[in-house]
Amino acid sequence: MPLLVLPNFHPAAIRLPQGLGKLGLMKWQFNSMPTHATGYSGRRTINRPGSGTPNWIQWPWDLRDWVAAEPLAGWVQAEIDCLDLEHPQLKANLRTHPDYRPEALLAMLTYAYLTAVYAAEDIIEQCYTDGTLRQICGGDPPPATVLRAFRRANRGLIRWCLEQVLKRILLQRFGLHQGQLPAEWRRCVAAAAASRLELVRYLDRFEYVF
Repeated sequence: MPLLVLPNFHPAAIRLPQGLGKLGLMKWQFNSMPTHATGYSGRRTINRPGSGTPNWIQWPWDLRDWVAAEPLAGWVQAEIDCLDLEHPQLKANLRTHPDYRPEALLAMLTYAYLTAVYAAEDIIEQCYTDGTLRQICGGDPPPATVLRAFRRANRGLIRWCLEQVLKRILLQRFGLHQGQLPAEWRRCVAAAAASRLELVRYLDRFEYVF
């Protein structure tokens, strides 16, 4: 499976993983994304703690290449459990969209983006074929329109969840403890989360084409 090297995220140079989205123009769309959209122009070396040699942090498109589905979903839920779902902005969104199930929607989108499923229709389809997503949505996936509306209204929240889970993944992969993640690595995590959401933002533009 192709690896996504971050934060040297250059859309014109990245191949989409096979099966990403159902849109026939996805590859054209991704290759046509402006370079300035990501804010990352050059390669960045990451030093592993205790090592004098630079290493690339290469994020797989599907993080299940590094972490099994069950613990990955568990980490997603653990981060969501830390959130204040009584936050005024979130409650205002719930009043506007009474069909929202914020915890389930946030968990669905975070897990889907970590496993390289981005299009709303693809996420819904995975809820029927992927046991973990089916469990997250309680066997009752929402309409694609609800997923789109929720992610557009809560990008910052989704990005935060992505970052927290990506940090956990690095801590486990490199045998670090909480608080030991260097600042440079934290910037790499932020870039990885932002890049996945950037792909979704561009995908949003074409979901109604076909």
